Amino acid sequence: MIKTRWKPLAEIEEGLASARRVAVFSCGFCANLCGTGGTAGQAAMEGLLRSWGREVTASACLNGCCLGQVMRQAVALYLDPVRDRTDALVLVSCAGGVKSAILANPGMPVVTALDSLGSEAMWDTDHPVATSLCVGCGQCVLTLTGGICPRTACPRGLPYGPCRDFPREGGPCANAPSRLCIWAQILENADPKHLEALRKLHRQRNGEPPFIPVPPQALPQRARSLTGRLLALTGRFDWLVRLVK
Repeated sequence: MIKTRWKPLAEIEEGLASARRVAVFSCGFCANLCGTGGTAGQAAMEGLLRSWGREVTASACLNGCCLGQVMRQAVALYLDPVRDRTDALVLVSCAGGVKSAILANPGMPVVTALDSLGSEAMWDTDHPVATSLCVGCGQCVLTLTGGICPRTACPRGLPYGPCRDFPREGGPCANAPSRLCIWAQILENADPKHLEALRKLHRQRNGEPPFIPVPPQALPQRARSLTGRLLALTGRFDWLVRLVK
């Protein structure tokens, strides 16, 4: 899922600028599982807006703000009826939801309430495999690092091997002594020779087109529209999504 966290309040207010009448869309999937979105995030955003003297003209929790068909239907269902008296749309979602809202042409500024940090596994553990975020670098090394992303788990972001000063027997990180060296843990199972070979392959791959084994197939337009409308109407069941966490 995409991990998100709330922006500082001053940054959200700055994004709203002079908008006095505001609509709110909250995501019932990833942001919901992060504890930032869902109906709870929707209610929190409404409360903030009212505490700032703003009027909430429309509000909805959507099953996936990043889905184009869902966002189009949500704009038609919730935003179009109040468009003439709404100054801005706030998204309690990841960057994908914000982009989706902008592409749906809401006719007003789109303001994001959350910062997107990257993707992570949805597990109830603090193991580095679960907590190391993926930032979408495009050259994944998880095959050889046991699922730990060194680009984000290592303070220096070294993807193919540790720094010269790393503790070979484990212990504090040479660059951030307050945390354990992640490369000492990775090298318990990883082979440095394979990592070096991967470094060379990644250098050679720059500019090459990706291998696409199965071409994408889209649903017919009518089916996509119907699916989007149903998902836009069922956002209040975000509590069901949280049950799988």
